[in-house]
Amino acid sequence: MAVLASRATGGSYSVVGGKGGLIGSPTNAARKSENRQLLESMSQGIPPEAFDTKIDKMSVGPFTFYRGSAKFYYRDMQQQNVVVNSPFYSSEARTWLQADMHMANAGRFDASDGTVVFDVNDFDESFVGSYLYDVYRLAASVALVARDQGNALEAADDPTSKFVRKFANAYLDQIKALAGDKRKDSGGVNRNPLTQNNAGKNNPIAKLLGKDLKGLGANKKWLDPDGPNLLEVPDSLISVDADVKRAVAAAVEAYARTTDKWAKLGDKKGRDYFAVQDVKQRVDAGTGSLGTKRFYVRIAGSDDRLLDVKQQSLPAWYDYVSADEKAVAYGGLDGGKEREAARVVLAYKKMVAYGPDPHLGVLTMSGSGVDGIYSVRERSPWKDSLDLVSADDPNLHLEKKDMGTLAEQYGTLLASAHDRASDGSNGTPEDFSGLLWPLIKGGEDDFVDLVDGVGCAYARQAQVDLGLLK
Repeated sequence: MAVLASRATGGSYSVVGGKGGLIGSPTNAARKSENRQLLESMSQGIPPEAFDTKIDKMSVGPFTFYRGSAKFYYRDMQQQNVVVNSPFYSSEARTWLQADMHMANAGRFDASDGTVVFDVNDFDESFVGSYLYDVYRLAASVALVARDQGNALEAADDPTSKFVRKFANAYLDQIKALAGDKRKDSGGVNRNPLTQNNAGKNNPIAKLLGKDLKGLGANKKWLDPDGPNLLEVPDSLISVDADVKRAVAAAVEAYARTTDKWAKLGDKKGRDYFAVQDVKQRVDAGTGSLGTKRFYVRIAGSDDRLLDVKQQSLPAWYDYVSADEKAVAYGGLDGGKEREAARVVLAYKKMVAYGPDPHLGVLTMSGSGVDGIYSVRERSPWKDSLDLVSADDPNLHLEKKDMGTLAEQYGTLLASAHDRASDGSNGTPEDFSGLLWPLIKGGEDDFVDLVDGVGCAYARQAQVDLGLLK
């Protein structure tokens, strides 16, 4: 069990892993039963074969399990009051969160101004809330990546991690710098993400993704080079019947009129640009969202870009945050049927630098088995993510130096995104870093110890829960 001292009360509290703290035994019957019940609830609305695939993916290793178990995380944070009991918690220190913040939920793409960046992405779980949810979740993922069997940079049961500490220190350093910077977006401290050009040839992100930008085309395998169609790719992109294609095409036409892209082009050019050429269903994508209805749409206005149309539902945290937290979680969005997709779209706009994707929007479909509310974004031809664990690449082995640099970069990246997303709207403070830094100042070492302790404890919990799954 991880027990962390509380500066605020002088007492202590157990951290993560059900009501009894961190579970050390993989045969714990109560925890196993509780996990099974939660998994059953997660299977609702997902085709059985897709859910079986999700469980298979989660079973590969601790990090892949962690990627698919955001609900476990929020349940455990709530049961132990890990966030609200932190001496570094304040109900005012809130911002837009990525909310499933692990190391695989950042990647490369090109922003609306053409800048190729490496930044946070995938905002399906996003909400306005305490920064600690993102910090703790990313901290645990740093530990899990370092302890993957292919990397083997630390012992699996180590109660501390030098990589988590590097991450926490980098987050603090960036918050401190931003808090003291009065210019921010007008030439002060850089709070933009890494770009392809400034990463440096020895940077691990550049090394892992590849520095050569020529011939990139993340969507090429799905594009028919001889026509306007999408190619069917087994276990990736599959055909839909004519009724589904018509339903998607009709919904795209309505959604398109609400986008920044349409507003810029005008009606005539907008209709031509968004004219649907083909629709295919995306399958077996990701881990956490695997089984969610998702379509790729090829439109006339782009040769190498797709619309990614993804169904949205209640997020993983919904049942596990307090009434007070839930009151601000949606950033003031109304409670209409489109709220979940609107939440995702708004988080994209707030958290991503260099201008939001002009294709962002909300799409509503009904009939033909595709009923639901969907978020829409552009799928960039630059899209790529890091191979971090042996499940991604059996031959992968991250070097200690590279892992340390990555941990620091993720800390800077997350602090920058948190500060960038907080602008006085949607229930966020005008200056997140300026509000947070006084809360931490003077307790920097305690903060790093806390993030390290919670991150390592929850990494161990993911390892144990994987054992209970099998």
